[in-house]
Amino acid sequence: MPIIIQLPQVGESVTEGVIGKWLVGVGQRVEKYDPIVEVTTDKVSMEVPAPYAGALTRIIAQEGEAVPMGHPIAEIEIERNAALDDANEPEPPVDREVERRARIGEFLVEQANAGLKIDPRPSPEPPAESEPEPPLDREAERRARIGEFLEDVRAVGPTGSGEGGAGRPDAALAEPQAAPVLAQPAPPPPAPAPTDAEADDETLPSEGGESIVSPLVRRIAQEHGVDVSEVHGTGRDRRVTRDDIFAHLEARREPELEAEHTIESPAEQAQEEPAEPDDGSLKVALTPTRRAIAERMERAGQIPAAWAMVEVDATGLVAARSAHREAFERERGAPLTYLAFAAHATAQALGSHPALNARWAGEHVKQYPTVNLGIAVAANDGLIVPVIHGAERLSVADLASAIHVLAQKARAQMLDLGDVQGGTFTLNNTGSFGSVLSGPLINHPQAAILTTEAIVKRPVVVAGDAITVRPMMNLCAAFDHRVCDGVEVGALLAEVKARIEALTAVTPIR
Repeated sequence: MPIIIQLPQVGESVTEGVIGKWLVGVGQRVEKYDPIVEVTTDKVSMEVPAPYAGALTRIIAQEGEAVPMGHPIAEIEIERNAALDDANEPEPPVDREVERRARIGEFLVEQANAGLKIDPRPSPEPPAESEPEPPLDREAERRARIGEFLEDVRAVGPTGSGEGGAGRPDAALAEPQAAPVLAQPAPPPPAPAPTDAEADDETLPSEGGESIVSPLVRRIAQEHGVDVSEVHGTGRDRRVTRDDIFAHLEARREPELEAEHTIESPAEQAQEEPAEPDDGSLKVALTPTRRAIAERMERAGQIPAAWAMVEVDATGLVAARSAHREAFERERGAPLTYLAFAAHATAQALGSHPALNARWAGEHVKQYPTVNLGIAVAANDGLIVPVIHGAERLSVADLASAIHVLAQKARAQMLDLGDVQGGTFTLNNTGSFGSVLSGPLINHPQAAILTTEAIVKRPVVVAGDAITVRPMMNLCAAFDHRVCDGVEVGALLAEVKARIEALTAVTPIR
């Protein structure tokens, strides 16, 4: 039994995935939950498992193709055991009331076809004497009840299935019944008169056998210079319709179009459009990750973003890292980076400024109570943003360890779905490449992103108007102006700056 395999949904903001590599071929057998294909999204690379045991019979989505979530990617012929397991699943309980009403509806159809007028309501006891209801009301009530039970039954008559319900789905089930009263045969219905649209659309025959052109057809023919006598009519009794006028015009234009679009020889094409000279450039094919990043950045470019920057005196930051670096690396086996201190300050500040820990949702703005901090990592095949969930609850030491683990997994392409889902704010350490100023792009659909730039020693003015040399660092932020304004971003940057400048050599990191 063939089963279609669909691309599974992996996250709220993930809309499509790129087929990377098929791990099995057509005709190859797989067990249930065996990986069959590698898929790359803008968040993670993953392996899609087989939902059943069986043989792969068809590959629908080819390698390198972008497929929306939930769309088919392959077909698998499942084994009999899997089919039996699905067949043995308990059926939903039968709604007896729905079944009873359906049977009543079938009975009413039979009675209606036989020309009987039966009240569908059961009458176990004779009704009490009362004034008879008007026949019109009873007939309307009967028709309403029949319609209540039989929504999909076709009507009987000229527009339905014919006399007696012949041709209706339920006609084969109904036994023929004799009508209690013999009805006189009805005279044949008169031929339907042509509608106004038909009269306008066709030429009308005259008594002498000639055709009289309708005003509509005559106007169309005059506008396009067409002689109606030259047009082949396809209407009733070979009448000329407006569609025939348009078809005649189209047939008249074909030779002109062929003359205008004559296929040129390869030599002529080469003379008009010279081939691009070989300049030695190399065309690099897009990897699934690179394609996903490109599409993600296109969406980011559609966000009405604004930008802000502050300078930070990193004297205390440098002192704190130098004081704890050796002991931390010896204890945790991971580097203690400046980014860990900046991540801690950012996560703590976001707790006081929820307008930045948010996203635009069309009709409203979503603000998140938990800071799921995305850390941009430069992997071998592109930029990956794994997520540290609940970053506001972690210490500097815990954040340093988490950043190291996620960076290693990202570069080894071993991230799980949970490692890349649910981010609410992104932090990027562009300073690791020597950058001192940057304009980051927002990680859609988040509301803001913050970059930490390189720490550079330069002269600054300190208290008392003295000039001294200090290690300085810039913090750059981009934010979605639909979600918040510059005042909220300025307040966040001010708090992150204050927290970093408050660090000292004795500040605990655990």
